[in-house]
Amino acid sequence: ATAAGRLEAEGLTVLLSGLQVVEPDRLCDAADGGTWPCGMRARTAFRGLLRGRAVACDLDDGAAGGAGTVTARCALAGRDLGRWLVEHGWALAAPGGPYGQAAAAARAERRGLFGGGRR
Repeated sequence: ATAAGRLEAEGLTVLLSGLQVVEPDRLCDAADGGTWPCGMRARTAFRGLLRGRAVACDLDDGAAGGAGTVTARCALAGRDLGRWLVEHGWALAAPGGPYGQAAAAARAERRGLFGGGRR
């Protein structure tokens, strides 16, 4: 996982569909008025979930997103990785995508990116 919502394997970059990737260099507003490295924490949370285990992906129709890049719905042991990232607040739901309700709940419950840097 190179970012929360992006995987790389065997020269291929896979962007998880239905969400907006959170880059590791992203900073978020902290509850104390400063900023915190939310992008790095998002990637770390995603890597923690994956822990080197096999991920199964189904390419989206018209999945090509550039040279060596595709979009796909991916799962780990049957768990939708895009949904997990959005539910936990580590990625943003794409407008009009399938994770709108999960994103609203994450924001309301101040999870992940919306937590103000809480541990």
